[in-house]
Amino acid sequence: LETTKVGKQIVDLFRSLPFAEIKALLKKFSEVPLARMQTFFADLVANPSLLGRFINNPNLVDGWKKLDELGADRLARKSAANLDQATTISKHADNISSATNVQKGNFGEIGADLDLNIKGYESLQPRIADLNAPGHNGIDGVYRAPDGGFVIVEGKYTGSASLNSADPNTGLARQMSDEWIATRSWDN
Repeated sequence: LETTKVGKQIVDLFRSLPFAEIKALLKKFSEVPLARMQTFFADLVANPSLLGRFINNPNLVDGWKKLDELGADRLARKSAANLDQATTISKHADNISSATNVQKGNFGEIGADLDLNIKGYESLQPRIADLNAPGHNGIDGVYRAPDGGFVIVEGKYTGSASLNSADPNTGLARQMSDEWIATRSWDN
C-alpha cells in the first residue's frame, strides 16, 4: 500500500511539471543502465524527495549512477552530499588533468571524502562538491570511523602531488606528521 501511495505521489509530481522538465528528466532516466533501472526506481520509491532533487538538477542522475557503480548502498545513494560529489566526479573525471591546481586539489578531496563516506565513515568537516571552492591550508578531512576511531586525511589529486616534506626555511613539519597535524587549522 505504501509503495502505491508513493508511486501515485511520483506520478502526481510528474503531472505538475512543465513538459520541457519532464523531457529533460526522462532523458537522464533513460541513461540509467537497464539492468540498474529497478534499483533506481526502488530508490525513488524509498525516498520520494530524491525525485525532487533530480527535477531541480537532472545531472544528479549521473551522480546516482556513479554511486551505484561504486557499490554504494541505498543510504549512501540517497545522501545529498554524496550525490553532489559523485556528480562532480562524473562530470570532471575525463578532463581533470587540464584543470587548475585548485580544481585538481578539490577533485582529490571530493574523491577521498566520497570514498570514505560510502564506506561508512562520517565527515566531521563541511563537505565540498564544487571544484572551484576556495582552497585552504588546514586538514582536508577528519572522519569518525565505523569502529568509533578517527581518521585524518590529506586528499591529493592522483599523479600530480605528494605529501610535502619538512621545510627548514619555514619551520613547517612534514605534511601529515604528528607535529604538522598539531599545527593545522581545524576550521575548514
